[in-house]
Order: sequence, then C-alpha cells, then structure tokens
Amino acid sequence: ALGAEIAACEGAFSADVLALGADWDPAPLLALTEGLHGTADTAPDRFAPAVTGALRRLRRVRSPELPVTVTGRPAVTGVTLTETAPRPLLLTAVTGADDRHRYEFATHQWEPGTRDYLLTLGVDASTDPLGVLLQLATVSVGDTTAPLLVRWLPPGVAVGAGGTGGGGGTLDAVNAATRMRAALNRGYAALDPMSREEAEQQFGIAVRLAHEIGAAWVLADIRKVADIVDGARGLVRVGPTVDRGTVREGRLHVASGHLLDLPAHAAGTPVKCPGCRHLAGPHARYCIACGRPM
Repeated sequence: ALGAEIAACEGAFSADVLALGADWDPAPLLALTEGLHGTADTAPDRFAPAVTGALRRLRRVRSPELPVTVTGRPAVTGVTLTETAPRPLLLTAVTGADDRHRYEFATHQWEPGTRDYLLTLGVDASTDPLGVLLQLATVSVGDTTAPLLVRWLPPGVAVGAGGTGGGGGTLDAVNAATRMRAALNRGYAALDPMSREEAEQQFGIAVRLAHEIGAAWVLADIRKVADIVDGARGLVRVGPTVDRGTVREGRLHVASGHLLDLPAHAAGTPVKCPGCRHLAGPHARYCIACGRPM
C-alpha cells in the first residue's frame, strides 16, 4: 500500500525524513525518500534548526523530478545515464512497450544550479559508414531536445584521453562511489540481524573504495560499528556486539546524499586540432571531430 501511494505521488511531491530516536525500521523511511527523491537522515540534537534547514531546502526545489529522455536509432542496443555532479548516481531507465528505443530517466530534485551527466550508449555500428557524421540519438530535457552526433573512425584509430586527469578519472570515481555505497548498505544489512563475516567483507570493500576516492564520511561511519584494521587493504573487524540503533542510523546516513568531490573540468589547458581547429581535452591523442592525430 505504501509503495502504491508513493508511486502515485512521484514527480508531484518531494519529502525529506528526519528520524527521531533509534527504535524504528529504516526500510519504509528509505522507500519514502527514494520514491519521492528526498533525503533521509537521523535528527540532530538541535532539532528545530534541522527542520528549518530542510524546509528552506525543499522550498528551493523547482521540480521534484525532471525526466531525461533518450531516443535512439535501432542500432542503439543500450543506454545508461549517470549523474556525476553534484551527487554520483546511476539512474534507472524506463522503456515503453510501444517504443523500445525510447529510454526515460527520472532525475532527482532540481534546485538552482547545474548538474553534470554522463551518457553511455551501446551501438551496433557494423553497417555504418566511416568518416560520416551520424545522429545516434536525441536527448530531451523538458521541452528542449538536442541531437547526439558521432563520426566513426577506421579500425585501430583510438579517440580518448591518454593519461591522468581526463574524464576517465571522473567516471572511475563515480563507479567506485556507487560500489562503495552498495557495499556499505550490504554491510549494515548483515549486522541487522548479525552476520559478522558478511558484514566484515562488505565493510572491507566499502573502506577500500573510500580510501581510493577520499570518502572520509564512510570511514567515520564504519568506525562506529567496527574496527578498521587496514583501510587500504579493506580489512575490517566487527566486535561481538553492535548497537542496532547505530546500524539503522548508518543506513539512513548512506541515503542522505553525500557529495563526491569531482573535478569540474579535466586538468590542463584544452588544445586545438591542427587540421580542423576543433577543441579537445589536454590529453587527447586524436581529434574527435576529424580523427587526425593531435
């Protein structure tokens, strides 16, 4: 019944949760905030300022959700969309029965500011010509639509960033953050009820990934329920007893939307292709517009 009511309100309302005390089941609270694109966290000691802050933030929301629609050619075999900033989030695609080439992604609350997304397409290009500008798909946000254009290059010619500091590092960080959150959630689930071996394994994965991307909040949360023996190697030990309230608070904390510190731009100065003068990233080895070596 709760799921049906949440689904009926999705896209029209939003909700934030401040959980009082510790004697509650986090599952319905998380279902509410995930379905309505809000946040959930435990209530701080100073409750009134927390409520005021939540109301102030919700009043700034311009849209509880804004769909991003990708319509691909028949050659497009799969589409994924990842929000890279301000929060790392892999969005779920919904395809219609009448048009399986149309993918709709529901984004979370839109406030004033900008967002960065990474769109990835799987394509069967076996019958496409080389060197010709092709439209693979259209991307629509609200009433605005833009084409997605590509130009296939001959086999053996690679386009991309060769070195550190490019977009690949951002994608790696987003993927690591997604795996880290999933492992942290599984670790908490293993503690309630207690399954020490599974919890240590999952917390170990979360700790190792947190070290890689600098997510200090994950280390702080895990230390409340376990000892970190070797963070870089992901070695964690859970004691004989764990406070259930702390475990439930931790599950809400995972869902409260911690920001991932990602670079706004690739490090270095953009360079121009010597042939067509198209701008490329500082580490690009080939021009993405004409295919010539940089």
